[in-house]
Amino acid sequence: MNYESQRRSFKAKDKVRVSKIKSKQNLLYQGLYWWHCKHGPETTILKQKQQVPSLQETNDNFEDASNELILSDEDVVRFQIGEVFTHVPREEVESRLEEMKEENSRSLEKLEEEKELVLAQMAELKKILYGKFKESINLEED
Repeated sequence: MNYESQRRSFKAKDKVRVSKIKSKQNLLYQGLYWWHCKHGPETTILKQKQQVPSLQETNDNFEDASNELILSDEDVVRFQIGEVFTHVPREEVESRLEEMKEENSRSLEKLEEEKELVLAQMAELKKILYGKFKESINLEED
């Protein structure tokens, strides 16, 4: 085998290596794109960080309303439905408040679970990207 044929052989092997590396990169980028499409802007960490305090405040408001309801002496209570206040029996208001608190608590728990899932996926993707690009990439928040 002469020098020129060896050189062509090495170039062919290098092309195969490069194509394998590029295909791995494409799979990685496709995975990142898929992840972004699946977990679009509604489930990003920043949106979740904004939603959690709002849900906690709503939960506190429900708790305050139920405490005020316990302290009141009235049998019929004004209850807001949409933009209108209606007179509703006290027992019905108590049951509605309990349902609303439970629903709010479930959505808060669901949001926390989604947050943990997204953080775990982000950590996994960071590992892959740092393994690939080493110190030439910065994925940390500012």
